[in-house]
Amino acid sequence: MKLDKHPSQYGLKDLWLGFGNMGRVMALLRRSRVQSRLLVFSAAASFAAVLLHLLAIRLLIPLAQGVIRDDYLSIRDTLGITQFLHRLEPRLMESPAGVFLVLASLVLLCVLVKNAADYAAARCTTRQVRSAESHLRELVFERHLKFGKLYFDRRNIGDIHHVIIAHSQTVANQLRVYHSLLSGLMGLAAFTGMMLWISWKLCLVAWLALPIFPLVMNRLVASARDESFSWGRSIAQVRRIIFNLVSCIPLVKVNSTYDAEKKRFSEAVREEAAHQDRIDRVQAMSKPLQDLGTFISLLFIAFAINWAMRAEHSADLPRFLVFFYLVHLSIPRFAVFHEFGIGSVQAQLSLKRLEDALNDEGKHIVPEGTERWTGLREALRVRDLDFSYRPGVPVLKGLTLDFPKGATTALVGPTGSGKTTVAHLLLRLYDCPPGTLFVDDADLRSFTGASLAEAFAFAGQDTLLFNDTLLANLTYGLGREVSEAELDEVLRSVRLDELVRRLPEGLRTRIGDSGAGLSGGEKQRFSLARALLKRSEVLIVDEVSSSLDALTEEAVQRTLERSARGRTCIVITHRLALMRSADRIAVLENGSLKALGNFEALTAPGGALHGVLHAHAAAGSIVTDESLNPLGLRSSAPFNS
Repeated sequence: MKLDKHPSQYGLKDLWLGFGNMGRVMALLRRSRVQSRLLVFSAAASFAAVLLHLLAIRLLIPLAQGVIRDDYLSIRDTLGITQFLHRLEPRLMESPAGVFLVLASLVLLCVLVKNAADYAAARCTTRQVRSAESHLRELVFERHLKFGKLYFDRRNIGDIHHVIIAHSQTVANQLRVYHSLLSGLMGLAAFTGMMLWISWKLCLVAWLALPIFPLVMNRLVASARDESFSWGRSIAQVRRIIFNLVSCIPLVKVNSTYDAEKKRFSEAVREEAAHQDRIDRVQAMSKPLQDLGTFISLLFIAFAINWAMRAEHSADLPRFLVFFYLVHLSIPRFAVFHEFGIGSVQAQLSLKRLEDALNDEGKHIVPEGTERWTGLREALRVRDLDFSYRPGVPVLKGLTLDFPKGATTALVGPTGSGKTTVAHLLLRLYDCPPGTLFVDDADLRSFTGASLAEAFAFAGQDTLLFNDTLLANLTYGLGREVSEAELDEVLRSVRLDELVRRLPEGLRTRIGDSGAGLSGGEKQRFSLARALLKRSEVLIVDEVSSSLDALTEEAVQRTLERSARGRTCIVITHRLALMRSADRIAVLENGSLKALGNFEALTAPGGALHGVLHAHAAAGSIVTDESLNPLGLRSSAPFNS
């Protein structure tokens, strides 16, 4: 969304925009279940502060009269409160010093209580803003948990982070802007009322003069705001470069592109610094200009007061001094309109992004059914399944296939043939067309997500690990306690027990972002161990041996064979060894089923895998004669190597 405008375009339109945004902000806060009682208390405290401030100013008039005339007794009866004190403590109110002390004390008391009310209002507003910020982030985070995987496939991680953190903060901070506007309006209304009481003519002159300075400042700050948008884009570019560098540092090192990356980063940093310098220059000008404008405004009012005193032949200097003080207090309060306009424009993008996150359009949400998984009786069935990630680019075309209960089915085929897509559709990471995936005779889409999550365990080729401990990653999503004996057994089965023993903190060791502290093979084995611990009825394994050496792969294969007993197992692989151990092999090509059978049938002459087996045998990369393989070790040659 483009927010850049010429400075002259900012003004009343921004104010109307701000009032229009109020409803959208409050709707977001209601949806995030933010309680508004602190806002009500904050408004009440601000109103009390204004009344107390008004009372203190009202008391300043007789106090100033007493000081200028050196006569406190004649003003003793002008205020009801002093009359009350005179009846309560007559001796105190009989002396000029006593009257001065009472008036000064009342003014001081009003100011102190007014400051306390201002503090209470500010604290309530801050707590409300922080609460709103937390609730908005929780709401947006919860929404993202429901989005389909396709949404995340098409989004930048930094952009999602910015929506949850920065945009939520910007919208929540609108509450602070609204509080400033409300307190400023109440202050202006109170001061204007007092000025009208003192002199309506002077009040009219003041209201004609006071808005001039804020309009001048509006143009100055608007130019800084334009620059701030450019600064925002430049700092975003700096963040992108840092993110790309950290996530792809091996690529930088392998290609020795240090100088190119340094130049790119330096250019981005210099551009950001130039924008920041221009903002700083405008901000540095604002304070002297504000002081100059205030002085000119007050000087103008002083001339007006002098004219009024001469025209009215009035000697009531104390009233005009208080009027002058009221004008001085009113000038900074005009800035709330400008701040309100700025805040409204800055919140536009954040409001749009949050509202977009809270609707379902383009989120690829996978719908849930209402039925609970009660067990597989016959088979998982795929019927005439078509699927594509992008319109016009089919990945699966009319696929029909069964995965019988209790059997191990290997999905094989060239890269891009749709093997992993089938697994992801069964796991409901993406939504499938109705009537294409079945649990026995029931549509897979009719089951609840929670029951399907219990029924399926998955170890994928893209190993997913949190920046947490090994134990937390192993037991993630189990929902049950795991004994040390069970952990040891699983770790031993995937040959990770020695690694864990070598670590000083064992399973309590933190592994860094995406498991940066582990090798590729170790990540794959931890992913498999997590899937095995889940003890689900259906186990789906996708290329978990691609980064393993031959001996480790053999151990993992034996583990998979043991774990597959009594389970429905789907193994996506390019490895001939894993194909050999499967009960059935389904060969996919261009998103369709090319062949289905066992290893012997598919590798026989004329079989779909015969050419692959023959090529490996000719290259000497596979042992075909069992007599030459007395240890019984199976081939680790890949399908597509």
